[in-house]
Amino acid sequence: MNRQSSSSFSGKLTVVGLLAAAAGIAVQIVSGVDYPTVPPGLIILLAASAIVAFSAMVGVGRTELFELQKRGNLDPNSAQTEF
Repeated sequence: MNRQSSSSFSGKLTVVGLLAAAAGIAVQIVSGVDYPTVPPGLIILLAASAIVAFSAMVGVGRTELFELQKRGNLDPNSAQTEF
């Protein structure tokens, strides 16, 4: 089975947007805005971008799961599924 390793445009756009928002928080911190010692917004945005990027790299997505289910390779009611 050939699998494309490239992520979708929407996934890439999401990662870029999350990283841009994290950069915005970093700019605010550098420019002197009061933030906690460990800024939760920055950590949450960086973690979310890492999760989206990783899931795009390994090919996790609803479209792929839907295709497997449509072909009969995925039983949504079973706990164990062979790919």
